[in-house]
Amino acid sequence: QTMFLALQDKLALKSLKKSFLFMVAAISDYIPKESFSGKLKKEQLGETWSLELAKNIDILATLNKSEIYAIGFKAEMDKKEAKTNAQNMLKNKNLIFIIGSLIVFVLLAVIYANPVLTGKQLFQHDIVQYKGGAKELLDYRAQNGEETYWSDSMFGGMPTYQMGAQFRGDVIKKIDDVLNFLPKPANYIFLLFSGFFLLGMVVVRNWKYAFLGATFFGLSTYFYIALGAGHNGKIHTVAYFAPLLAGILLVYIRKKYVVGFIVTALFMGLQVAANHPQMTYYLFIALGFLFLSE
Repeated sequence: QTMFLALQDKLALKSLKKSFLFMVAAISDYIPKESFSGKLKKEQLGETWSLELAKNIDILATLNKSEIYAIGFKAEMDKKEAKTNAQNMLKNKNLIFIIGSLIVFVLLAVIYANPVLTGKQLFQHDIVQYKGGAKELLDYRAQNGEETYWSDSMFGGMPTYQMGAQFRGDVIKKIDDVLNFLPKPANYIFLLFSGFFLLGMVVVRNWKYAFLGATFFGLSTYFYIALGAGHNGKIHTVAYFAPLLAGILLVYIRKKYVVGFIVTALFMGLQVAANHPQMTYYLFIALGFLFLSE
């Protein structure tokens, strides 16, 4: 225990900025729960002696690794399970930071759009216009409890799928409702952060760089100008671009075919359901250039 504390203090005081830290093995995973001074004599302990142990502190986990490259080694006796166990250890430690990043994104979104927490609403010109154009649909839904898929209120008559029509059995819409758990417009800000974070984790596979990139992306000025104007559908659709690209890269670059297919299919459905064909059209033009370059 003395050796452990000395090493922990030395590492905490030493400047590790831009350094490589190699941690070969834990000094001890467990330490005696109770310490004694002097020697414990066998005459005092008797024929049997139970030693209670407590879990030791993980030095590597307690260090601030933001300025260093930390490389840990995991000792395993089972050759077949060694790689799997080491990968699980790395995943578990990364998972904490991934969850923490998502919590930070929620806080950033809510702090930026904090007036909505007091019941205030953002005045958006395009949303006011939309409510006027979709009034026939909205009134019919309120009066009859069902949908109409045609409206005479716009362009001399048109289908209502571009005006917010709802469809029974729409699983994608239910998933979208879960992801948009925050009040508007905080929900769109969170989607921008978290979607780009997923793309960053696929591309660079480092939560710190993914978090930094997602923060810069989510705070892009254009998104807030567009939200102020009421371009909710546009931002909603764009927010799903990054995770959709992440799914495509999982398939074609990372060779994670099953996971990549699921992510691609899910976010393809979500961004199409967000219902802004113009932005979807632009996305596929960009993807076309990507595939040609690769």
